[in-house]
Amino acid sequence: TISSKDQLSATITWGNSPITSPGVMPDSGIYDPNASHMIAFTETHSFSPTVLNQAGIGYTWNRIGRIDQGSEAGTNYAEDVWHIANINDPEPGCWGVPELDISTFTSAGSSADCFENTSGLYQFRDNLSIFHGNHNIMMGASLMALKYYELDSQYSGVPEFNISGQFTHAPLGDFLLGYVSSGTDQQGDIFQNLRQQYWSGYLQDDWRFTPHLTLNLGFRYQYNTVPFDLENRCSEFNDQNGQLYTSYNNGGVKNCVLDPDWHNFAPRIGFAYSPGTKKTVFRGGFGIFYVANTMEELEFFSTSLPGITATAAPVSEITNPIPQYTFSNGTLFPNALSTVSGTLPQGTVLFNVDQHNRTPYVEEWNADLQRQVSKGWVVDLGYVGNAGIKLLTRTNLNVAPLDPSGTTSYASRAPYPYWGNRIYDSTAQGWSSYNGLTLRVEKRVTPGMYLLGSYTYSHAFDTGLDNLYTVSTDTSAAQAGHLNSSYDVPNRAVISYLLQLPVGRGRKFLSGASPMVDRLVGGWELNGITTFSSGQYPGIGYGGPDLNYDNLNIGGYIDSQPDQIGDPILPNRNYTDWWNVKAFAVPGCPTAAQCPTAIHVQGNAPANSLEAPGFQDWDLALIKNTRINERVTTELRAEFFNAWNNVEFGVPNGGVDTGAGAVNPSFGLITGTRAPAREIQFGLKLIW
Repeated sequence: TISSKDQLSATITWGNSPITSPGVMPDSGIYDPNASHMIAFTETHSFSPTVLNQAGIGYTWNRIGRIDQGSEAGTNYAEDVWHIANINDPEPGCWGVPELDISTFTSAGSSADCFENTSGLYQFRDNLSIFHGNHNIMMGASLMALKYYELDSQYSGVPEFNISGQFTHAPLGDFLLGYVSSGTDQQGDIFQNLRQQYWSGYLQDDWRFTPHLTLNLGFRYQYNTVPFDLENRCSEFNDQNGQLYTSYNNGGVKNCVLDPDWHNFAPRIGFAYSPGTKKTVFRGGFGIFYVANTMEELEFFSTSLPGITATAAPVSEITNPIPQYTFSNGTLFPNALSTVSGTLPQGTVLFNVDQHNRTPYVEEWNADLQRQVSKGWVVDLGYVGNAGIKLLTRTNLNVAPLDPSGTTSYASRAPYPYWGNRIYDSTAQGWSSYNGLTLRVEKRVTPGMYLLGSYTYSHAFDTGLDNLYTVSTDTSAAQAGHLNSSYDVPNRAVISYLLQLPVGRGRKFLSGASPMVDRLVGGWELNGITTFSSGQYPGIGYGGPDLNYDNLNIGGYIDSQPDQIGDPILPNRNYTDWWNVKAFAVPGCPTAAQCPTAIHVQGNAPANSLEAPGFQDWDLALIKNTRINERVTTELRAEFFNAWNNVEFGVPNGGVDTGAGAVNPSFGLITGTRAPAREIQFGLKLIW
C-alpha cells in the first residue's frame, strides 16, 4: 500500500523445466529448453468511492523447442567431425549428429527436424471502473508488443542419410564403404525474427434496468498490426501467374505481405432476468471474440526464400550403379544456394501465407434457464452455440483436376507444373460450428451429502481443421464443409458426489460415541467422479475411412476416400472388428482392394464419419478424517482411478486397404487404450 488511495502489487514467476530425450549415440538426443518467465506490476488508484482505476505493465518470455542435444556441446558434427561441406552452418541449434537410416537397422543420430521458438510479450493496460446509480461502467485499453524468434528446419536441419544396400546388396556393406543412397540437407538461414503489435479498447455497461432485469452491454475493438520480419525475409506466391516474389533484392512484395484488417469490431450483449421470484432466472448472451495470429503459421513467410535457404539432396542420389559421392570426399551435397539466386529449383515444395487473410474470430451465443425446484435442489437447462469464422487452415494450391481414367500424369494436369505437388497455403478459409444442449442438476446445502450431475448433447463439425489440408477441391460441399470435428462428443454425462457416512459423534448413528470409538467409526466419507461419454471422430488419416494410397493423383496431402456400400457398424463388434471393412470399396471396384476397373475419383464415404469407442470412467476416493485433539487432525485417503478397471479402447485402424492393392485385414482393429488400467494410491495428511 502506497497511500490510502493507491496500492501497488507485483507478480513474478520463473520456470525452467528442460527436457532431454537421449539418443542411441552420444549427443544424439533431443533437448527441449521449456523455459517460461513472467513479471507484472499493477497499480490501483481510487479517485473516489465510485471511481477506480487499475493500470498494469508486464512482460512474458517463453522458450520451447526441439533442439539437437549435440548442439549444446558447441560442436558442428556434420562439418567439423564428418567434414561434410554445404551444410546448415549458421544455426547452432541444428548442430546435431547427422541422422543415419540404415535399412533393417535402427536409426542412429540426431533427429533431422530441429526447431526453437522464443517469444517475448510486453503488455500495457489500463482499466477504469465507474459506479453510478444502476450502472457499472467499465472501459479500458491495452497494447501488446510481441517479438517472436523461430528456428525451423522443416524436417531437414540436420543432414539425413538413407543407406539401402543398393551398391553392395548389403546395407551394412554400403555403410562401411560410406555409400549413400539418398538424403536431405537444409542449407542457409532457416530462422525468422518477427514483430507484431495488438491494440485494443473496450467499453462495457452492466445496467440494472429493473429490479428483475440486468443488461450487459459492451463493445470492443481490436487491431493487429501486420507482422514484419526484422531481416526483411518474406516471400509470397502469386496464384495468378505462378511466380514466387520476395521482399528483398527488389523482389516485388512488401515485408511479410499481409494486408491490414481494420474490421475487428466485437459487440457483446447479455441479460439476466428473474420474473418476480428468487427461484427462477433466465440468462442469455451473444458476443464476438477475435484471436491473434498464429505465429507458427507465419513461419511460412520465410520458408521459401530463393538464395537464402534451400533443401538439397545428395549428388549421388542413385541412377548410376557406381556411387559417385561418399562421406569421405566431403562434397556429398551440392551448394543449392549458389544455383538459386533468382528462383528455386523445379519441383520445390512451396510454403505460402495468403496476403488477403483476415483476423479469425468466433461468434458465441447461449441461453439458460435455472430453477430451484425444491429445498436444496437446482436444475439448470441451457443451450450453447458458437461458430468459428475465417479460421486458419491449409490448402494445396497445386491441386490438379481429376482424371477418372488415371492415364494422364499429375505434372500434365497441375496448375503450376514448375513447382512440386504441394504448394501449402495458409489461408483464413476454415470454419467450425458447435451446438449443444446442457442439463445440470445440483443438490446443495444438505449435511453430509453433495451431488452434481451434468449431461451434454452436442454436435461439432468443421471444414476438416484437424487435418490442416483440404480434402479435395472436388469433394462435395456437404463432405468438405460439414465434417464431424475430431473433438465432437455427441453425448457426455459427468456425476460428482460426496457422501459423509452418518456414523460418529454429532451424526445420526452413534452420536454419543466416546472419543475412542468415534476415532474408529467416525469421519468416513466417500467421494468420486463418474464419466460416461460417447466416442469421438478421430479425423482424416487417423480413424478413416480412407484409402492408404493415392487413388486421386491430384497433389500431395490429399486423402483419398472410398465408396461406402454398406453399414460400417457391426452388430457384435469387439476390439478386433470394431468397424466392417466390407462396407467400403475402392471407387469402381467391388471391394476395398484395387482392381482393373478402379475409377480415380473421390469416394462417397464421408470423412470423419466413423465413431471411435466411448468412454466410461469411475474415480473414487475413500477418506477417513480422525481428530486426535483440538489442534491435530489426520486425513487418510485411498484413491482409485478407473476403479472398476474398465478397458477404455483407443482408436481403431481406419485404412480400408493395405496400400498395396489388398483389403486391409487390420481395418477396425484396436491396438491400444486411451486410458490406463486401474491405479490405486494412498495418502496420509497431518493437519495442525
